[in-house]
Amino acid sequence: MVERPSTYREKLIEQPGQPVSAEILKSYLISVRDHSRETPNLVDITIRGRLGKMFAGDPKKVLERSLESLGKNHLDLNSAYDLALAAQRAQWYPLAREALEYISKRSKVVFADPERKRELDFVRGSVLESLKDHVAAWEVLGKYMKRDDLTEEESKLVKDTAANHASMSFAEGTTGGKIVTKESEALHNPEEQHKARITELEKKISEGNEAALENAASELAKIHCGAGNYIKAVEVLNQALKKRSNSSDLHRLRIEIELKGMDRELSILEDNERGAVNLKRTEYAVESYRWLAGTTGRSEDALSLGRSLYELGTIEKKIEGKETEAKNMFIEAIPHLQRKFQSENEILESMLLKTDCFLEVNLEEAAAFIAEGVLRRVGDRDERKDERVRARYALARAQEALGKVEEARVEYARVLAEDINFKDARERIKIRTNPES
Repeated sequence: MVERPSTYREKLIEQPGQPVSAEILKSYLISVRDHSRETPNLVDITIRGRLGKMFAGDPKKVLERSLESLGKNHLDLNSAYDLALAAQRAQWYPLAREALEYISKRSKVVFADPERKRELDFVRGSVLESLKDHVAAWEVLGKYMKRDDLTEEESKLVKDTAANHASMSFAEGTTGGKIVTKESEALHNPEEQHKARITELEKKISEGNEAALENAASELAKIHCGAGNYIKAVEVLNQALKKRSNSSDLHRLRIEIELKGMDRELSILEDNERGAVNLKRTEYAVESYRWLAGTTGRSEDALSLGRSLYELGTIEKKIEGKETEAKNMFIEAIPHLQRKFQSENEILESMLLKTDCFLEVNLEEAAAFIAEGVLRRVGDRDERKDERVRARYALARAQEALGKVEEARVEYARVLAEDINFKDARERIKIRTNPES
């Protein structure tokens, strides 16, 4: 028998900060569904009749359907609060914020009780901090800075929020308001706040447990990277990796920062000096992502490897005597780009890179097939203009190579209609006989 939602709610919040199991989420949502038939103030949240099909996949998709109810004002406040806690425990913070904002607009009566309001504020603050929205988190939690009745966990959240807000305010060149606690009274100066945060993070890295060390190292490295100090950022990550050598997130961040440092070096070089440095930079990217993708097996690393292999191939094909190596790079990239990707951005990027690789190895039919798939996916959406133009250009190149000159000219025209300066489309549209691709 399915128990009432309150039973599962307790399970959802009994271990804050830990991912909730799919089974508990499933039980909770079924409970909300079943008891909504008996209790008027528990709403179905639009999942009735969909559970069987949806639970076969990611339980978070069921949570996503509740957004429909939030948008239609069909969710009562108690159920919305349960949903916010469930989403927070599932570490799906955008949905948690959506549910909490829904509550805050309608909470004058239900959350008039000070303790219930405080509970809601700390859930909101925690979610906003997880989303890196430090300004909004500070607006919610700042009023608790002088309170002396906070739990240890609440006090830590408030202090972390204050430090993050101060750090961000310094980066933006504003104070963001004076922080007025005993601990932070001396840190009203943004520069001092920034230095204090760095000192705190350095201490966590040297003394903290492994989990705290990893988070602190990532934050500190990003601070140094944002200031343009790439060498210092890499040193921080190397120090952390001595204790957390198996952390793929730290390795990934180090690679990204090292590449950013090399990009900055490239930007200040003369044109005649960039070629050799860019080659070394891209070879490093291939070597690094090849190791990382092989270690983690994650699709995002496979995509980074595929992209780097393609970039290295495009560089090598311009170097005399490197044509074979270039072709091998394109061929090696394709299997990594044929992985199953989750987000739309990753799916489209992998498809577009595949079309480019297939064109480079003279498999134009495959390139055209994938380019047409991209065009079907993106349609005429304004936010996908770049992907649409890239796909049309690739399709035109494939048609041109296959001798379909008129079809190619139509696609080049469509490219130019959206981007007059895209690559060499203005020259290619003039071709009326079978060209060399």
